[in-house]
Amino acid sequence: MEGRQVVTEVDAEGCPSAPEDASTKFVNQCGVIVRARIPITTRLWKTTKPEEQQHAVPAHQKEMLWAELKDMFTLSEGVDQELVKKCALRKMALAFATFKKKLYTNYIKKDKEPNWDDLPQVKPYWEEFKQYKLSEEAPKKSEQAKVNAANKKYNHHLGAAGYKKSVKNGRRWSRTLWIEASSRRLGIGRIDPSGGYLLMA
Repeated sequence: MEGRQVVTEVDAEGCPSAPEDASTKFVNQCGVIVRARIPITTRLWKTTKPEEQQHAVPAHQKEMLWAELKDMFTLSEGVDQELVKKCALRKMALAFATFKKKLYTNYIKKDKEPNWDDLPQVKPYWEEFKQYKLSEEAPKKSEQAKVNAANKKYNHHLGAAGYKKSVKNGRRWSRTLWIEASSRRLGIGRIDPSGGYLLMA
């Protein structure tokens, strides 16, 4: 069909490998289509948890993405179409996750907004996406603060010597106390405070 890119070969995972320009176009179009069709407020590409289904891309929408992509290519005879479809959906999943990550890193973390002339499809969902990402970030920061505080408390109790030296010192003083108790009971000497050794009377 006129305007379609012909794919003559695919690799073991079903991704177009020849001709080279078909391979490049395939990957690029996966990104273009998923960024244009799936709202950024969609949190998951797929899930097996019933309670998360509302936040994932539904199966029928993935079929529509595949149909749109497939219309841009002609697969040569012998090419496994289902295998190519699996490759396409993996590429789309990766492109979608990368797109949202860049929006968060380049704009939300910097308290900036995108140029809406460049990303008109994002604008209707921006505020919801932004609020979700910020609310998602807050628990992570809180949890990290707890971990940091716990580490500081742990290190404080151990002192500057750290864990290994504290264990060594603990063993040493356990031995010292045992010797001291024995010497007092038997009345045979005293403890050298510098080394924890028994000095005979």
